[in-house]
Amino acid sequence: HEYRSVLPLLRQMEAVAEEVLGGGKGIAEGGAGGGEWKLGAEVKLDYKSLDIPVDEHSVQDAEALRVLMSDGTSVKVYYRLNGRRLDIRMSTMLPTKTPSGFPSVTGLAAMYHETSLWETWHPTVVGKGPTELQKRRPCHNLWHIVTKLFLHKYAEMLEERVYYMPSCGVYMMTMDGKAADSEMWAQHPPQSGTKILPGSNHTKFVHITQEHTSVLGLMTTTVAAQALPEFIVKFIVSWMIPEVIRRMVRAGAETLKSGGPHWQAMQADEEGVYARCKELQTRAPEADKARGGTIFAPSKMPTPDVVKGRGGNLLVFEQAFGANAVSWLQVDPGERLLEASAQAAASGDDVDVAACWDEAEPPLPIELD
Repeated sequence: HEYRSVLPLLRQMEAVAEEVLGGGKGIAEGGAGGGEWKLGAEVKLDYKSLDIPVDEHSVQDAEALRVLMSDGTSVKVYYRLNGRRLDIRMSTMLPTKTPSGFPSVTGLAAMYHETSLWETWHPTVVGKGPTELQKRRPCHNLWHIVTKLFLHKYAEMLEERVYYMPSCGVYMMTMDGKAADSEMWAQHPPQSGTKILPGSNHTKFVHITQEHTSVLGLMTTTVAAQALPEFIVKFIVSWMIPEVIRRMVRAGAETLKSGGPHWQAMQADEEGVYARCKELQTRAPEADKARGGTIFAPSKMPTPDVVKGRGGNLLVFEQAFGANAVSWLQVDPGERLLEASAQAAASGDDVDVAACWDEAEPPLPIELD
């Protein structure tokens, strides 16, 4: 049943929000992910050189402009090492509006979705980008990616999932690397001349589009086959990650220019990815108003509640009804939920059941494919 199949994905989605925005425990592989965060690098952002207008015309709110200029001019890279696990965390801020008419989140979405153009921003990718192992989809993809590190070519298998939540302005993505002992490698063997990466990489980010500015929280986890030596950690933290950031920022800026490498694909929008990005911008004012006008920034990132508190949260509905949830959904939702709300009020339950079902906006923030 569709309802039951989506619940694990929603739990995974909320776990990612907890990890990226709340300092959660993270994946269990390779240790608990504990330890103190250390500043590894800081990458300056020069909006002028990137042709990104940052003034009272592009950011039409004085307070948002002030916050952007004081807190959005660099990306600080933090890391923590625990045995064979390396966690890297960063956050940044950008103006939402761009001269292209697309919101800034579109650049991020395009860089990952247009797999044949990864070479424009990824410093170690071999060829143009990932090989797609299944038909391209807007919210779920499986890729092979070959990278070159220290004269060796390594193959990774990455599973990508994307979540859109227009009502709260959230765009989320996860890329989970498959370990060398995964059964999926038998079905999708690596390319000739490459070795399966002896470890796995996991990337997850949460992007919140607001009316005037947007913030991005990102966390990557590398689980190596053995404890990481200091020179490898230094290479990743002080060179590779800053270089990826610089290339992504430049590529993102180019993406949003008419005639840029991604422009034709964005205009065609065959999978509807970029229309979803525009919807995030369209609905940002109402989401901002619901949050009391708070302006998020790297020094004031949102909590996981920005995701977990979304309207139409099926996990809240599931918590309220448990094994009876499916039977409740199989009848008229309006009548049932009015009755459920009355029951909840009578029992003193603080769960607002009526908020769990919005017929105007189905409460599935992902696509089932």
